[in-house]
Amino acid sequence: LSLVSLSDAYNSNEVKIAKKIINHNIPGLIPIACVINGMYYDSINDIYDGGKAIIITKFCNKGNLHHCFKKLDDLQKIQALRDTWKTLTIFHEHNFAHEDVKSDNILVNENEKGEMEFYVSDFGCTRKIKTLPGSGKSGGADIRNDTHLFGVMIAACMGIVGTHVYRPPFGAVIAPDLDQKIMKCSDKNNFLHDERVKKLACQMIADEPTDRPSDAEVSMVLNEMYRDIDESKNGRSRKLNEIVSDISYVH
Repeated sequence: LSLVSLSDAYNSNEVKIAKKIINHNIPGLIPIACVINGMYYDSINDIYDGGKAIIITKFCNKGNLHHCFKKLDDLQKIQALRDTWKTLTIFHEHNFAHEDVKSDNILVNENEKGEMEFYVSDFGCTRKIKTLPGSGKSGGADIRNDTHLFGVMIAACMGIVGTHVYRPPFGAVIAPDLDQKIMKCSDKNNFLHDERVKKLACQMIADEPTDRPSDAEVSMVLNEMYRDIDESKNGRSRKLNEIVSDISYVH
């Protein structure tokens, strides 16, 4: 387990949000429990006013995505983006906007089978969605703020900007001409420089929320990229195994 926060229980937005989302059982959200005045709660429905709260989460042995992204292979990297976006999509379906999407808040765990697991964490800026996506009405959370921040996170994973250029909760970014910088990336050995990824990232950071792609459109591109990289990687592995098998048969 990992202790991640100490705060006034009912005044903490993270505890309030956790209380609302814990029973939705959303895959890919970091599992949360809570200790208040020495009492353990695995269901935050029982949290009451007052006292001190320690928020407890699953311990993730690889830290966060910001620190380990470069150590992942291409398939794991696109898996990280795909799985994170899938979690955010389900989050949006339950009428929540995370509002602080960045690689620091994506926790990474390697399970007993050696598989990587990615968890969305930190709900300090999370809010219930009060406006329709892309409506532009002030004062309400908008899921396309998450779209914007995810696009910036892709740029951060490309190494174009740092991970702390975000200014949640409204997705403002201190990075002039970021779309132009993204399109100039041309490393053929970096799958993030694929034209599809660059175009997607630029669309996601569009100034107007209504110009940003829908959750389904983002998912389609990321799933396509995952299939391509998986086929390329495992296709080569299968071909190598066939060659080894043929050699063994000859001998």
